[in-house]
Amino acid sequence: MVDTGVHLFFDGQFFFRQIDTLAITLCVAKDLPDDEWDRYFTAVHLLTKKYGQPTKVSLVMFTEAIPSAAQRGRLAAYLKAQNVPQLLRIGLITESAIVRGALTAFGWIMPRTTMRAFAMSDLPDCLKWLHEGALFDHAKATTAWVEGRRLVGLDK
Repeated sequence: MVDTGVHLFFDGQFFFRQIDTLAITLCVAKDLPDDEWDRYFTAVHLLTKKYGQPTKVSLVMFTEAIPSAAQRGRLAAYLKAQNVPQLLRIGLITESAIVRGALTAFGWIMPRTTMRAFAMSDLPDCLKWLHEGALFDHAKATTAWVEGRRLVGLDK
């Protein structure tokens, strides 16, 4: 079993944790400076290498800022250069139509990845759908999601 523990980026506004083959990302940052974005994805890749378990599915939430086209391009180039396997599924949690639209923008980075958007209230359905793509500890993932929301200030 893999559990990277909690990792915070962007002055505590960006939560990352890997549970088995599931990556959990929550971002409430209003701005994603290039240097911090690059530091984030490099750190996450190093964590994956350290634990020896690549992620297969990802649970993601961006409430404000989303990576720009240039940032997505750098991420795509980095993933390709590092031979990082593509994710099987990405579940995006959001109430924002704009952020759901960003899901399409990520499609060109990972064309073989199935992506689906879910409302905030649909976390159980999102986790169920992700679990169909890869095995992970469902209860631990739910707990990590709740912890991440608290740590980035979404819940008290």
